[in-house]
Amino acid sequence: MKDMTVTGLVTLFPSTQREQDVFVGKLIDSVLSGCISPLDVEVQMAGIERAVKKYRCDERIKEALFFETERYSRQLDGVELPF
Repeated sequence: MKDMTVTGLVTLFPSTQREQDVFVGKLIDSVLSGCISPLDVEVQMAGIERAVKKYRCDERIKEALFFETERYSRQLDGVELPF
């Protein structure tokens, strides 16, 4: 993560179904065209999965999510909250 803050990086992740579809499509195209190694992508994807799991399992985050949703009565489209 060169010259990028964690919060800046997170805002670049696709969040809507459409953004996710476009991201995955472009990533697959890049792998199939030889622009990036499928092994390199797999290592990165596995790392992202582990990082997301650690984040979601953190009790402080679960508590923060609970209070934030209560505070604003938010409903997150298509997101299952961990409480």
